[in-house]
Order: sequence, then C-alpha cells, then structure tokens
Amino acid sequence: MGDLYNKANAPYLIAGALATLVLLASGTLAVAPYVAFLSPIAAFNVALPVALSLSILSTLILALLCKVISSNKKVEVERNKFAEKEQELKQQLESKVQELENKITLKKEAGDKQVKELTREKQDLESKVKKSNDEKERLEAELKTETEKAEQSERKLAQEKKNLEYKDEAVKKQLQEQQVTTQQELNQKIEELANVKQQFESKVQGLESKIAQEKKAKENVGREVKGLNNQLSGLTQEKQDLEGKIEELYKKIKSLNEQLNGAQQTLAKKKH
Repeated sequence: MGDLYNKANAPYLIAGALATLVLLASGTLAVAPYVAFLSPIAAFNVALPVALSLSILSTLILALLCKVISSNKKVEVERNKFAEKEQELKQQLESKVQELENKITLKKEAGDKQVKELTREKQDLESKVKKSNDEKERLEAELKTETEKAEQSERKLAQEKKNLEYKDEAVKKQLQEQQVTTQQELNQKIEELANVKQQFESKVQGLESKIAQEKKAKENVGREVKGLNNQLSGLTQEKQDLEGKIEELYKKIKSLNEQLNGAQQTLAKKKH
C-alpha cells in the first residue's frame, strides 16, 4: 500500500480522484430525475446521454489509471530490484577494487624492495668495477715502468756487447800483428780468452732470449693483465737475477780487460 502513494503515482491518483468525482457526478445527474430527494440536482437539466458518456469516460479513465498505477508498481519493483542488484554489484566491484588495490600495493612494495635491492647490487658492482679498474691501471703503470727498465737494460747490454766485440776485435788484431817468442803461452791465453768469450756469448744469448721473452710479454700485455699481479712478482725476481748476472758480467768483463791489459803488457815487455 505504501508503494501506491509515492511521487510517481501522485498525478495518476489526482486524476483518478477527479475521474471518480466526475463518475459520481455523472451518475447522480443520470438518476436525479428518477429519485425524489435528488430533484434539486435535476434542475441542472443535463441530458441522460451526456451523463452516461461522462460516466463511461470516467470509468475508462479510472481503468486506465489503475493499469498505469499497476504498471508503475511493477516498474518500481523492478527498479528496486535493479537498485538492489546495482548496490550488490557496486559492493562486489568495491570489494574487487579494494582487493586489487591491496594486491597492487603489495606488488608495488615488493617491486620497490626489489628495486632497492637491485640498486644496492648495482652500486656494489660499480664499486668493484672501479676498484678493478684502479688496480688494472696501477698494474699497467708498474708494467710500463718495468718494461722501460728492461728496455734500458737491453740497450745497455747491446752497447756493452758492442764494446766487448770491438775490444775483442782489437785484441785479435793486436795478437795477429804481434810476433812473440812465447807462442805457446800466448796461445794458452788466447784459448782462455776464447773460453771466456764463449761463456760471455752464451750468457749474452741467454739475456737476449730473456729480452725477447720480455718483448713478447709486452706485446701480450693486453691479454695477460688479468694475471699481471703474479707475473709482476716473477718479473721483479727475474729483474733482480738479471741485474745480478749483469753485475757478474761486468766483473768478468773487467777481469777480462785486466787480463788483456796484462797480456798486452807482457807481450810488450817480451818484445822489448
């Protein structure tokens, strides 16, 4: 009953009330000439067909209004059902949205955490790469210094070799030009000098081989930088050994020069 009296049905209810009044009035006017107590109303002198037409029209209007109100009631019921369904769907949608928002929030937090972790790992890797590059530059600088020292030693040895060869040629020339009576003693000295020379040449060849190896190591430095730290310690030891050998060679060369000078002096004395 409450659904009947609402704003949507108000115009139809007013029209129905008016139609009811018209129906009652037309009915009263139709029967007034035949009822004694309604004789004052009969004074309006309304024709019976008109009164009946108004009654029929009012009845049709009332029937139509009832049908419209009934339809409005069904529409209102459907509208209420739709509103309930809409509210239910809205609640489900809000629940789904809230669930998705929670999932998105969790995924976002996990993503932020993963980004922070990856950022930290990236910074660690960058720090390690920087340290590796610094170490590489330091080792390359040390290798360059050692290579320069080796090249200087190579040039120095080449000059010493050239000087010794020049002295050897000079000694040979002097020995060939001089005629001495003590040929046997001189031959013995020459043999000793030849042995010393052979030993020196053997050592020079060994040094040249080491120098060639150092050159080859220099050419392959790009491929051997990774293991350069271990090689540097070995190269330092070889350098020390090389310096020791060079020092020994200097001593032997000095001794050889002294022997040559002694031999020359002896030959000069015997010649006089």
